[in-house]
Amino acid sequence: MTFDLEPDYYIYCYLDETGEPYYFGKGKGYRAWDKKTHSVELPPEDKIKIVMDGLDEETALKCEKTCIDFYGREKDGGTLKNRYPGGHRGAPRGKENPLYGRYGAEHPMYGKKGAKHPTFGIEGAMKGRTGSKHPTSKKYKVTSPTGETFEIHGLAAFCREHGLSPQNMCSVAKGRVRQAKGWKCAYLE
Repeated sequence: MTFDLEPDYYIYCYLDETGEPYYFGKGKGYRAWDKKTHSVELPPEDKIKIVMDGLDEETALKCEKTCIDFYGREKDGGTLKNRYPGGHRGAPRGKENPLYGRYGAEHPMYGKKGAKHPTFGIEGAMKGRTGSKHPTSKKYKVTSPTGETFEIHGLAAFCREHGLSPQNMCSVAKGRVRQAKGWKCAYLE
């Protein structure tokens, strides 16, 4: 992990009506006052305080984590509305990351890589379930340009066999367009 060693980071906090902090963050530039980058409501400008400034990134990360640890997050029994414990760069690590367990990584319920996680594990339960075997596949009535009709279960495999675009055929089935390469398609209920 590389850090920006320029001393231009700061630690800021948001204060509630009573003057107690409800959020701590690490910032650079206009970050503390930017409404688009926060998951909490911004207070009036007089309730935004710069706690420390002139920090390099590594020090700022450590200070942010220390402030959050001192007051504690609401989800851990503290008073802060911070979503993450601070001290990290980019996406949070481990269990704090909402994507924790995806792509075969460690998952709290399904274990290590390759476990049978229903949607994320490499050997997940959905592997090999295509066409009529897939639980959400639909039945269609497809008419070729020559007038031949097919009743199918699962559109993607049929489209691959006949050189059609599944997206275009799905648009035909939904009624957005009348045909795709002369083919017509409708849902069977």
